[in-house]
Amino acid sequence: MKTDLKEWPHHVWLDKPPLTRLVASIIAQEVADNRGTDLQRLRPDQWDDGTALIDAGLALDSLERTNCAAALNEAFHLSEFGAEDYLLACETLGEWVHIVALSIANGPGQITFHTSGSTGAPKAVTHSVAQLLAEVDFWSERFVARQRIVSLVPPHHIFGLIFTVMLPQRMEVPLIDARYTGVGALKDALHEPGTLVVGAPVHWQYLARSILRFPPDVEGIASTAPMPHQLAQQLHAQRLETLTQIYGSTETGGVGYRVSHADPYTLLPVWRLVEEGDDLLLVYRRDGTRQELMDHIERGENDTFIVTGRRDGAVQVGGTNVFPIRVAEALDGHVDVKSCSVRFCTTRQRLVAFVVPEDDGADIGLLEDTLRAYCTQQFTAAACPAAYSFGSALPRNEMGKAVAW
Repeated sequence: MKTDLKEWPHHVWLDKPPLTRLVASIIAQEVADNRGTDLQRLRPDQWDDGTALIDAGLALDSLERTNCAAALNEAFHLSEFGAEDYLLACETLGEWVHIVALSIANGPGQITFHTSGSTGAPKAVTHSVAQLLAEVDFWSERFVARQRIVSLVPPHHIFGLIFTVMLPQRMEVPLIDARYTGVGALKDALHEPGTLVVGAPVHWQYLARSILRFPPDVEGIASTAPMPHQLAQQLHAQRLETLTQIYGSTETGGVGYRVSHADPYTLLPVWRLVEEGDDLLLVYRRDGTRQELMDHIERGENDTFIVTGRRDGAVQVGGTNVFPIRVAEALDGHVDVKSCSVRFCTTRQRLVAFVVPEDDGADIGLLEDTLRAYCTQQFTAAACPAAYSFGSALPRNEMGKAVAW
């Protein structure tokens, strides 16, 4: 199948360059997962309309093409427009982007993301484009003085989509994709006044170690994971003008923001909070949609709130409620453990643990025996991890979020 790439469809909520970037990122993630490689080797930021899908270029085999087509179908709801079958007949990235654009122009106005899987199996979460655009309108007003956006995050996660795909288009400012550049090129990008840097805490940690003093008039955004207070203070000492910390999730999008750990979060104007029993729920102002928060919060004055702790996160093992976070806290407190993560494994139907030993040269077999005995003393059999993995660092994705192992 050949498509006419000259005429861009009407009623598409993304222009061609940002949509190409988004489609390339989805494909690259699918290929990286399939091949067991990382995005650094694929360099999706360098792909364009003429990038070949078969033979030269990406050299996708038949299974990879099918998987990539399925990922695009799921993300953009192509089947509701009847376009998913056309993807397998395409030969270039530009043709795939054009089919996605046609589907967006005639589709249901929705986009689907996946959670990271840090607290269980990854799940699909669908958002209306109208709701995302309403959030982008708010951020465009808040960052109206910014003249360019530097991205350190992938565009196919909801945080990246809002701030590095939709926001630059809405503000009509250039987007600089710095995910694969060296620190020298990144420093050059920051020397332009009016720069807004978008990153997860893991990226800000890298910047704090690489840039000892930020140039004037550079602001930052941090999301996807809690921002360590010490790191935020360090960035402020290094003359980062403002670091806006965003509270939200894949399920909700942005919920609140703050510029200091000493401040409560301010609720985004697209939401309101309502009481339900002893808890608070989010209600979307436009249509009354209700959404649970991932944490317990306390409401303050003037649409502010503070986060008081995660919801209990109980899972059932053999019909018994167990709490992965409590097991993780216990293991974290062991003298031989530097850090750990515990999650529910759907295939085993048991908890599993990943442990970073305090001693790099520890006897792993002996350490596992020690930790099993330690957990047995504190928890029921259902709550004890059935399997242990060990490594030098906890598994995280490119956004710095914990992932399943």
